[in-house]
Parts: sequence; C-alpha cells; structure tokens
Amino acid sequence: YIGILNKNNFEIYDSTGKKDKTLTLEITKPIYNSNNRYLAVAEEKGQKIYLIEDKEIKWETEVEGNISQITVNKNANAVSFVIFAVLAVAAYLRLPDITRGKSSVIAWGAALLGSLLILFPHELLHAVCFKNDVYLYTNFKQGMLFVVGTEPMSKGRFIFMSMLPNIIFGIIPYVIGMIFPKLIFMTMFGMICTSMGAGDYYNVFNAIRQVPKNGKIYMSGMRSYWYVEE
Repeated sequence: YIGILNKNNFEIYDSTGKKDKTLTLEITKPIYNSNNRYLAVAEEKGQKIYLIEDKEIKWETEVEGNISQITVNKNANAVSFVIFAVLAVAAYLRLPDITRGKSSVIAWGAALLGSLLILFPHELLHAVCFKNDVYLYTNFKQGMLFVVGTEPMSKGRFIFMSMLPNIIFGIIPYVIGMIFPKLIFMTMFGMICTSMGAGDYYNVFNAIRQVPKNGKIYMSGMRSYWYVEE
C-alpha cells in the first residue's frame, strides 16, 4: 500500500489509488523504515515512535533522547531447522546410539515433552531482564508465546536478555550431554531447546551487525527495532 503523512494524518491508499484508512500519527518530521507488513515511523530528532502492522497502529511510545535513525528487523523461522540439523549431525557423530534402541525412543519422547514444558520458563527468563513492565503474549493456535517489553534496552542488555534462556535450557544441557555420552536425554533436550531459540539468535545477530554502541533496542514480539539518541 501507499502511505501519505500530512498534518498528523497518515492516509493509506490501496494499489488502485483508493483511500483505505487514515491513522493519526503525531509526527511532523518523519523518519521511517519498513519490513514486509511492518512500518516504523518516528519523529526525527524527537521522541515519538509508532509501529504499524497491516494498516493498524500496533503500539506507540515516547523515548528518552532524540531519535536520529530507526530500523525494523526481520524475524526468523527456517533458521531453527538449520540449527537443529547441525546439532543433530554433531550429536550423531559423538553418540552413534542416539537413534538406536528403546531407551533412545524414550529419551526422544522425554526431550520433546521437556522442550514443551520449558516454553513458559523460557519466556520468564527473558522477562526478568526487563526493568519496567513486561507482557506475555500467547497464541497457542499458532504455537506462539513471547514477551513484549515497554522499554528501550542497551545493546549489551538486549543481547544478554535474548541469549539467557537459550544458554540455560539449550546450550548448557547440550554440552553436558556431549561430554557425558550416557546422558542422551540432555543431548536431545539441549538440541531441541537450542534450535527453538532461532528468533533470539537472529535478533542478537542483527544487534551485533547493525546497532551502534549507543543504540537502543525495542522488542515487539518476534521483531525488534533500534534507534540512536543524539
């Protein structure tokens, strides 16, 4: 669609040029960035930020300092399969019996069940890294569960927040299982939980690659965006 911002009115037009909707954005000198269905609009050298999804204002906020740049990052989906495949190959080379015998089947079942049971604790570990209010979003029909914060984070704290549950529930059990071959459950459990954190790893990758040291990062579900204060 096409959007035109004029005197705080963001007019949205469809592909035929027909006005579809009008949103109110308190922006006079906009800077923006888009990614698929998402559009972030902010006041240049101001504090106001809007995130628009599918022609609706998903949320808005005011930040400290002055905004000079803003970016919306993509989410990660197929990355989890690649991570799982790499870990599975390494586990098979280290533990050839990981796919053999009745005990292996039981361990796989327990690992799958365990990975489902830690979904909520996984998000709680994300949540404890926030200083202000944090909300838990659930959509079990689509298999979605994540936290949404209302505060900007420094680059370092954002990376720590993203990695914490994946280290505790994924990487550490996997390493223990690889060191002690008899603990097949730990290997399988760590393998599954590590691959489930693909979205977190993608956010960390973008933070390291894109965000300067003085940048601030916001989370919005499986997406993140950053800005720089002057």
